[in-house]
Formats: sequence, C-alpha cells, structure tokens
Amino acid sequence: MNSSELHMSISLLALLGYLAIIGVLAWVAADMRFILRSMQRKNQLVIEGRWAELEQHLERASNMRRPLAWFHQRYLLPGHNAVQFGLFLYEQGRLEQALKEVDRAIKQIENKPAFFLPVFRRATNRILGGAMAARVLILTGMGRYDDAREAAARLRQVSGSNVRGNSSLALLEANCGHLDQALELAKTVPPEDIQYDSMRVVMARAYSLKGEFAQALESLNYEPSGILKFYRAEDLETMKRSPEGSKLIELQGRKHAGVFTPARWIGLAGVHLEQNAFQNADGALNEAEKSLGSNRVMQICYWRARTRSNAGQGKSAEADNCIVRVRAMTQQLHRRSTVMETHLSIGRAYLSLRRFSEALVELAEAQRNALHPIEKHEATYWIARTHEEAGNLSEAILNYQKVAADPIPSWMQRQAAAFRHNPAEKIPPPPSSRPPAPDPESE
Repeated sequence: MNSSELHMSISLLALLGYLAIIGVLAWVAADMRFILRSMQRKNQLVIEGRWAELEQHLERASNMRRPLAWFHQRYLLPGHNAVQFGLFLYEQGRLEQALKEVDRAIKQIENKPAFFLPVFRRATNRILGGAMAARVLILTGMGRYDDAREAAARLRQVSGSNVRGNSSLALLEANCGHLDQALELAKTVPPEDIQYDSMRVVMARAYSLKGEFAQALESLNYEPSGILKFYRAEDLETMKRSPEGSKLIELQGRKHAGVFTPARWIGLAGVHLEQNAFQNADGALNEAEKSLGSNRVMQICYWRARTRSNAGQGKSAEADNCIVRVRAMTQQLHRRSTVMETHLSIGRAYLSLRRFSEALVELAEAQRNALHPIEKHEATYWIARTHEEAGNLSEAILNYQKVAADPIPSWMQRQAAAFRHNPAEKIPPPPSSRPPAPDPESE
C-alpha cells in the first residue's frame, strides 16, 4: 500500500469514527427525548384521568425495550419506574401488588452494579428513600404496623435523617389512634421538605380528632407546595434547557396543583364541618373546586364534604344528589379506606337528616370496612350516636362503652366516657356544635 492509499484509508477510518460518534450521540439524544416524552405522557394521563391507559403506560415504562432507555433504567437509575407503578397501585387500593412493585424497586436499586454507583448517586439515593417511604405507606395501609415501623427505621438509616422516617410514621401513628405521637412526628417535618403539605393535613386531622379545632385550622394555614420544591436549582436549569424538559415541568406542575391546592381547602372544609360552620365549609369547598384535578381520591373527598355540608344544612335533595355521585365514584375505585370513609360520611349525613335506619346501614358498612384503630373508633362512636338520637338507649350504651374503652385521646372518647358514667343523662352535643373557631384565611 503506497502512501496515498494509506492516507485515504486513515481518512476513511477517521470519517467512519466521526460518523460513529455522531451516530451514538444522536442515539443517546433520541433515547433521552424518549424518556422525557414517556414521563410527559404519564403526567398527561394523570391530568386527564385516563387511569386504564396510565396503568398500561406504567407497565410498559417498567419494561422499556429501547437499548439506551433500558440501560438507563437497569444500571444508571434503577427502581424509579417500579416505585411509580407501586404508588399508582397503592392509590388504586391494590396494596399487595403495590408492595411487590416497591420491593422490586428496592431490590433493583440495591443490585446496582458497583461500577455504576458513582453515576447519579444522589438521585439513586433519593429513589431508594422514596421506595422505602412508599413501603412504610403501603404496610401501614395493610395494617402491618410492626413491619411498617421496621421499614421506617431502615429508611432513617438509609436517609441519614429522622425527618423522612418521621413523616412516614406520622400517618401510621394517626391511624393507630396515637394522636399526640402523630403530631410530634409531623411537627418535625420542615417547610422545605416535600412531605410538608401532607404532614400539615395529618396534623389538622389529629387536632380535629382531639377536638382542638383552632389548632387544626392553624395547621392548614400554609402555602401549598409547587413543583419547584421537587427539584434542585441546578437540576431545574438543566431540565429547562430542552423543550421536552420544559414541557415535563409544566405538566408536573399542573398535576401537583390539582392535588396539593384542593387538599388544603378540603382539609379546611373538614374542620369547619366538625364545628357545624357550614358557610365556612362551603366557602372552602368552592375554593377547592377551582383547582380540583382528576385525582379520584381527592374528588371523592370533595364530594363527601359537599354531602355532609348539604345534609347539615337540611338540604336533603342536594345531599341525596351528592350521595349518588360519591357512591358511583367510590365503586369505581375499590379502595378499602376510601370505601370505609365514604360509608362513614354518608352515615353521618343521614344522621344529620335524622334518617336513622339509613344511617345505621351505612355506619355498619363503615365498621365492617374499618381496619385501623382510629377508623373503628370513629365508626363505633357514630353508631352509638345514631342509636342515641334514634332512642335506642341500650344499643347506644353498648357502643359508647366500646368507644370509652379505647385508649385514643379523642373528643369522642371523652364524651363516651362521660355517658358511661351517667347514662341516664343525654350525652352532651359533640364539639361540632361549638361556635366555629377563627378561620386563618380571614385573618
């Protein structure tokens, strides 16, 4: 081979190498766009409430076939899609399946090859923490409290902080009726934490159960989180550099706004309802309606609150219309806790309308679907209350005794205990008939 032929061969090889590099870079860019568009698709389906398509999408995302996307999912950021699918299943009430997905995610992350550990280390640790927090949530939902506490202890070890474990345990303790412990845990979560909003709702719920309504309202006096809380500043700038990244952030913002903003207003409405402050409750629900997204649990919470407000004001026809709607929505979800809470709310609505037989049917279903101690406590109290209002004193005494025996520091327990000591005297009205506490929104 002469020098000219050698020169041509080298030039050709250089050109081929250059084209190969360009091809690989283009391939990488295409697969990165594919990943971002897949995430866009997921958020769009959530916003539009297309749940069957969302499930199919999440299943496909957990088994990507594009080479680089598969490599990214398997070796660089393992577990992310499995956690997302697990949380979706949790929202649908399919807890056994959800736990399997989350456990699969944890296994994928723990099996990340040592060679790739430095790559996306912080993001990988964040996904592992999210998976473990989801595990605590799911185990709590299943009533496996000891397992959930063990999972929370492991979460603390992995995260190196008590905050993440505390936020996971706060809901558990509230469900167990340990209201003061739940409040202590929730209060440790700072405003900059992504769990802050949910902890404020837990606090409001615990304070309401204790009959401390001014504190409950104050707990809900905060600005709902935006999507920017979920990104570090440098990560956010990186995302905004591409049209796909900017579109993803916009969709995520819309999705979160349809949950976090109405959740606060619905929480406020719930506290007002416990005080029979129906005008305040309606005002909060009107605000919630403005931002209510497609999240089915949030929609059901909204219509349950509307049901109770209408019933409390004696609007029987309006309450019945709401009951029809909330029943249909609950039947589509098949989520145990949602079914229980719906029966409880409808039962309380019927009690307000003095339709005692219908109330007892609903409250019996609430009791049958109750799992957590606080759920059983509430259902039993309102069964007792309904029997008392209906004049069934022996049944009222029997159920009040059960409530009084519960080691739960609620206003219901205190009133049941007072009735037990003096059953001949009509039980005083619940704190819901007290004058409404100040609304922080009006201050």
